[in-house]
Amino acid sequence: MKKRLLSLLLTICLVAGLVPTVVIAADGDKAIMSGTSGIKDPTATPDDQRTYYVPNSYIYFGVNGGTPIKWRVLNADKANDESTNGVFLLSEYLLASGIASNQDGSANEGQQSYAQEWCKNFASNLSNFSQIEQSAMLGVAKTDSEESLYGWEWGESSLTREDKMLFLSARELFDYVANFSYTYLLQATFIGSESDLWGLRSPVRENNSHVGVVSTFGEVLNSSFTGYESFAARPAFNLDPNSVLFTSAAEGGKSADGMDSGLTAIGNYEGNEWKLTILDESRNFGVTEQTAVGIPGDTITLNYTAATVGTNEYISAIIADESGIQYYGRVMQPSTENGTVNVTIPSGLAAGKYTLNVFSEQCNGDYKTDYASEFEQITLTVEEVPAPKQDKAITLGTNGIKDPTAEGNTYYIPNSYIYFGVNDGTPIKWRVLDADKANDNSTDGIFLLSEYLLSSGVYFNKEKTSNFWQNSDAQEWCKTFASDLSNFSESEQSAMLGVEKTDDWDYLLTFTLSNGSLTSEEKMFFLSARELYDYVATYYSGAPGLAATFYGDDNYNYSWWLRSRESTNFTDAILIHTNKWRIWPVDTGWCARPAFNLNPDSLLFASAAAGGKAPGIIGTLSAVSDYNGNEWKLTLLDSNRSSFSANVNGESSVSTSAGGSVEITYSGAQTGENEYVSVMLCDRFDNDVLYYGNIANNSQNGIATLNIPSGLADGKYKLKVFSEQCNGDYITDYASAFQEISMTVRTLPKEETPNASFIATGDNGGTLSGVDTSMKYSVDGGESWTDIVGTTMEITGVTANDDIQVIKKGNGTTTSDSEAQTIDVTQAETPTEIGKIDCTASGANDGTITNVDSTMEYRLSTVFDWTDITGTEVTGLGNGTYEVRVKANRAVLASAPATVTIGEHTCVAQGEWQYDENNHWKECECGAELEKEAHSGGVATCTASSVCSVCGQPYGSVDSTNHTGSEAWTTTETSHTKVWSCCQAVIEGPAEHTWENGECTVCGYPCQHTGGTATCSQLAQCERCGTLYGDYDETNHDPADEWTQENGKHYHICQYGCGTHLDEADCSGGTATCTEPATCDVCGNAYGNALGHDFSGDFDAYDEDGHWHICNRDGCNETDTPQSHSFTTYSTNNDATCTDDGTETAKCDYCEATDTRTDAGSATGHDWDEPVWNWSQDGKTCTVTFTCQNDSSHTEQPEVNVTSEVTVPATCTDDGTTTYTASIELNGQTYKDSKDVADNPATGHKLTKIESKAATCTEEGYTGDEVCKVCGEVVEQGKTIPKLAHNYQDGRCSECGAIDGDFQPAIIAGANGEWQKGTKDGLSFTSNAAFADFLKVQIDGKDLDASNYDVEEGSTIVTLKASYLETLSVGKHTLAIVSETGTAATEFTVKAAAASDDIQPPQTGDDQTGDSDNSGTSTGDTVSPQTGDSSNVVLWVSLLFASGVGLFGAAVYSRKRKYSK
Repeated sequence: MKKRLLSLLLTICLVAGLVPTVVIAADGDKAIMSGTSGIKDPTATPDDQRTYYVPNSYIYFGVNGGTPIKWRVLNADKANDESTNGVFLLSEYLLASGIASNQDGSANEGQQSYAQEWCKNFASNLSNFSQIEQSAMLGVAKTDSEESLYGWEWGESSLTREDKMLFLSARELFDYVANFSYTYLLQATFIGSESDLWGLRSPVRENNSHVGVVSTFGEVLNSSFTGYESFAARPAFNLDPNSVLFTSAAEGGKSADGMDSGLTAIGNYEGNEWKLTILDESRNFGVTEQTAVGIPGDTITLNYTAATVGTNEYISAIIADESGIQYYGRVMQPSTENGTVNVTIPSGLAAGKYTLNVFSEQCNGDYKTDYASEFEQITLTVEEVPAPKQDKAITLGTNGIKDPTAEGNTYYIPNSYIYFGVNDGTPIKWRVLDADKANDNSTDGIFLLSEYLLSSGVYFNKEKTSNFWQNSDAQEWCKTFASDLSNFSESEQSAMLGVEKTDDWDYLLTFTLSNGSLTSEEKMFFLSARELYDYVATYYSGAPGLAATFYGDDNYNYSWWLRSRESTNFTDAILIHTNKWRIWPVDTGWCARPAFNLNPDSLLFASAAAGGKAPGIIGTLSAVSDYNGNEWKLTLLDSNRSSFSANVNGESSVSTSAGGSVEITYSGAQTGENEYVSVMLCDRFDNDVLYYGNIANNSQNGIATLNIPSGLADGKYKLKVFSEQCNGDYITDYASAFQEISMTVRTLPKEETPNASFIATGDNGGTLSGVDTSMKYSVDGGESWTDIVGTTMEITGVTANDDIQVIKKGNGTTTSDSEAQTIDVTQAETPTEIGKIDCTASGANDGTITNVDSTMEYRLSTVFDWTDITGTEVTGLGNGTYEVRVKANRAVLASAPATVTIGEHTCVAQGEWQYDENNHWKECECGAELEKEAHSGGVATCTASSVCSVCGQPYGSVDSTNHTGSEAWTTTETSHTKVWSCCQAVIEGPAEHTWENGECTVCGYPCQHTGGTATCSQLAQCERCGTLYGDYDETNHDPADEWTQENGKHYHICQYGCGTHLDEADCSGGTATCTEPATCDVCGNAYGNALGHDFSGDFDAYDEDGHWHICNRDGCNETDTPQSHSFTTYSTNNDATCTDDGTETAKCDYCEATDTRTDAGSATGHDWDEPVWNWSQDGKTCTVTFTCQNDSSHTEQPEVNVTSEVTVPATCTDDGTTTYTASIELNGQTYKDSKDVADNPATGHKLTKIESKAATCTEEGYTGDEVCKVCGEVVEQGKTIPKLAHNYQDGRCSECGAIDGDFQPAIIAGANGEWQKGTKDGLSFTSNAAFADFLKVQIDGKDLDASNYDVEEGSTIVTLKASYLETLSVGKHTLAIVSETGTAATEFTVKAAAASDDIQPPQTGDDQTGDSDNSGTSTGDTVSPQTGDSSNVVLWVSLLFASGVGLFGAAVYSRKRKYSK
């Protein structure tokens, strides 16, 4: 009921235009339309008082014999009663034959007629219409009155709501098809057949055995056809528009591409044939989300429930706006009923508000009905994607690279420079001429020109053979320079874009020229004159950009080539000479200033050339700063890094919080020097890079922690993870393709603040307890944090200035870090007024430190460990420096040390300086070396060492760099060496001579020529200096490797250039063929003439078209022109069948070819046997086969009509039975067969559970009986559930309170403790029994009054008060903590009071694990009364009072000191 109401509401919204997806597109129909909005009424065409209706829409609905049924739309808005909302449809084709109004001819009324029964059976047959399709058929009650139409008198005809399918009445035929008879518009055929007679439901008024029919000629008749004579069925029905979710083009409207490519844009549709997607009310599909926000390309994750799973089952989506459905796609084929589905916002979707409809759908292919759940509507907001920022130090792709600025249309000022490649180790700087297009002005690319000249001595065409760019020396220089791996890496070379550009004539600045063609193979080139004019400057001379220098050179008078040629001759090209356009001979060496096009697809991102990718801390991202510069370096895509991948726990999305962290799993990263795994944090629009950093170094596979910046706002972001080689400023970097991870940053609830404690053990460290591995701590005010590795941890670096902070770390997905717990730390004051007594003699260990106490400790300054001080002085010390400090106590750090030096004997320096090779010193009378120090002063030369300025002794080595002589050359025939004349030390060299005109240009040494060989045309060349010398050798020729052939003779030409013919002789050998002359055995060239073909003799070959000769010469297979066959005599092949004529064959009169043709009229005809029925297992379909008795291979399988009837209803336990009846008609005879199928499954028990009860730890439970609510049968008896085990905690069940018999209370802290009389604090013991079970305390077997101890929770902590302990005798005592769950006992020792400087705090036993907060320090030497002591009580009370006052004062003093730091 609820779904029907929702369907009704949906329809009302569709009609009223309230749902955005309903409105018909302004520019016509689309291939998918909401509801029935795409279905149109026929067009009425009046013609001389006659009207017929031209269909404008067809709908495919149901199948007949497996073929989709095509229906014409008679009315798109109303049912056949013209008042009910519906779509009135008529089958376009005839669907069955042999139909009669009544087979016995007794009556012609439609109700209870055979024709009505046929319609009911056909509409209810599941092999024709699914249950969902049947539900979409609309039953309408209607009565057609008696009237006269088409020249006939018609009786009353009525329909009930049960009539889902019907034949047209005469009135409906008149109103919806044509109002005149005998017209082709009323004709109907079976698919692929001729027209046939078809029936109406209107009875003839005068004769109750006659009904209306439409003849094969389209004539409306009645009197000639009685009610029991048969006609064909052309049914009609009304479609419920509430059942139609949307329509789509019958073919291709819901292309399968939708599921592969996500949501697909819906195109316009010019056709008129539709298929339906109708509401399946059994589908309860739901989506949790109601709104979604994103940008094109974003993926929206939705939580779905109750999806239908199976073949052809999908989760689909539609995006619609006010103009209708814009996108459709099958976005998922679910494998589970509940889960998540991702919908990607199409890249072409404009910003704005949309409705996203998500639904469960069964897609059955073209022309067949699909079934879907109700739409789950989500309000989709598509946000505007802002333009990327161009002023950041890192920009994606080419975002930061800008076009030049035209200055008054005369020259162009560069706005961006790119560093790319190196020249002699120096990065090459390129100016950007066009940031978007290559030099052909159409291909996507970046057009770049070198800012500096890169080479000199470059010829355009050294041999002066041409001034064309192609095949020129200048072109070859560009190819060589671009392919040199010392200039450009393989990745850089791959990023160069070859663009084809055609040579064209031009007239520029009085120059008539050709601009020079480029092929797509040319990665680097010189500018053409037109490119210089269009991209650099439009005037002749002096323009910025025309002048160019070498890097680091201020001379602007260099000349550089263009690739354009002068048009009037072939020896001049265009160059820029002294900042002007000039025509210059091509055989001149000038400078190279190349250009190239950069492929933007190879560019991952650009960064500021200097400092744009500054290294940081591994795992920490650095904010990308604003950048006002214009020089960029590139990070290029490296195809060798394709194996790199990265994810977060196998997913491509993650949620975290600002200040949290993300664990990134990566594999396939490159390793080696400068190799990193890097991360970019980009905005959600994928426009701007916000942060950049490295998370791993020189690591192929691993898991890296990425720390999310603490100031990052909540929202969506994209992480780009990649393997990267970082090569430093100005040098190109290389990286893998980005692995993208969608990241959502949101504020997470904080973990609970820790409750840790700290016990100091020194002046900068101690022990943290009450912690675990989920925490971290800081000792520098939160600047840095260290993970905690256990339940306790020794830490250092603690100061009283910063205290200790402890945080419980969040997991980054559901929680964030807790608030920091601050543990207040103080430091004891450095001791003052420490005294000392020096040693009395050398070597005597009788020194003393005085004025100390037992709260202090000491050590020799050269020793690490400290020693406790037990009295007021430390004796037996040797000479040396000692440190004394106040010991650490709880959260109070040990003080800074005071320094005390115990003196010994004092030495006095006497006499002259003593020395060795390194030092000098003076000696004491005791033999000690005093004032010892290294020699110093003086100046060493290359031949003498320094003299000490203190003791006057020479020391050290000579200084080989401090020369007293001059520079001089030493030479050999091949090399020279520069040396110092004072010591002959080499300054530079040896190096080979640099020759010019036979003399070394460096040292002036004249060459003694040697080597080389003179030829007939060239002098010998010196092997040392390369100078030509001596005379020509007229006898030294060099024959060419290749033969030259003329007039039947061959010879070699001298390669030295003298032109002499060598080895000349006549050509010989070889064999001529039909088509080729002979080839010389010596020179390999052809000579003489070919022989020609020989086509003589009988025909050699044939095919179906003719026969021909083959050349008789050996090795030649050439053929002559084929001639046609001649067939004159045919013979029968005796192969005729029942249905097919046989064949006859003849042989060609001139060859072996044959021809076979049909022997017309030789077929024998069929003789059919009894039918063989073949039922499907479910009985819903059946086939029948008739076999020819003349030839069993000939069969006939006419279409079978199957009807069904439930003959045995199903029960809870037993299946019901359906009887299926098949009928066919063949050659005028009807055949029938039937099959019973138990296909109504038992309904199954409707179970409920009764008398169930949960088990506890005190009584058993019961699962309950499973009972059928329909038949009352107990399907399954329940089972007894055993009692649950007690949940014992500290000896007692937390559920029922029972005591654990196996629990034995024990003292877990404070066992075997010691307490000294005079100590102010009590003595504590902890039992593992629960606090709630505590009963009493016993000392030495006797109950102790509760006023003598304190008891607190955790588990049970008992503290004996100091006032009570003072009453106990010195020695061992027993303590028992009695609880309801048992007794925990231990011994403890009471010690006599010590001297005032030797009072010790209570001592715990070896198994003590509790806090030391219960320890105390005694400050007096008064002995407390013992148990049974008869000392003066007044004195005892006075002592207690004095002790209390003292403790109070100490507490006040300590507090003031703590907060005064």
